[in-house]
Amino acid sequence: PAMNGFLGVGAGVPVLINLHVSGNASLRLPILTKSIEGSGNRGGLSDIFVMPVIAGWNFGECHLVAMPIVFLPTGYYNSSKLTNLGMNYTSFDGNVAFTWLSKSKVELSINAGYMINTENPSTHYLSGSLLHVDWTAAYHFTPRFALGATGYLLTQTTPDTGSGAKLGSFESSGTGIGPIASYAIPVGGKDLLVVAKWIHDLGARHSFLMDTVYASFVIKF
Repeated sequence: PAMNGFLGVGAGVPVLINLHVSGNASLRLPILTKSIEGSGNRGGLSDIFVMPVIAGWNFGECHLVAMPIVFLPTGYYNSSKLTNLGMNYTSFDGNVAFTWLSKSKVELSINAGYMINTENPSTHYLSGSLLHVDWTAAYHFTPRFALGATGYLLTQTTPDTGSGAKLGSFESSGTGIGPIASYAIPVGGKDLLVVAKWIHDLGARHSFLMDTVYASFVIKF
């Protein structure tokens, strides 16, 4: 407890069961056109993230949390491969999250974040900063079980730079939506929150279109 709310720290260890990537690219020159295709699969540790400060406040049915997140380059990376599990650079993501959980068991949550990236030392490529908004609308059937919809909006606010940015600014954006379910399992006197969701990308600019299935396990000490 602190500042009429609470303070904490956190960390996450993402593991990809399987990443499947496929794509193609065409290079058009005055005298020829060359096409390149590729695909691959890989699984393993992705980029570990830490939350050095988590500050939260409860106002009846409303809840507010502020948390900076630091992503560390711990995942597999090879600049010649499509199936990279990490980004190979450190990122700083400032987040503010708001949840309204009504007495009628309806939840509306929104998280707004701004991510600033560092340069990839292998490619000398500096990805631009990103503004992202993540949301969830769910119904809590019991104090432990909830089901609903979730999604995201993402847009790049600054151009890609660095000596490796041969294609120019290459600014990306995207949006996606899908179902989400959560269940709290009592473990040793504490609740282990299990969250499962599937995100289907509706659109993407200068990025992959993906279908992603997540399973998260969260416990509060």
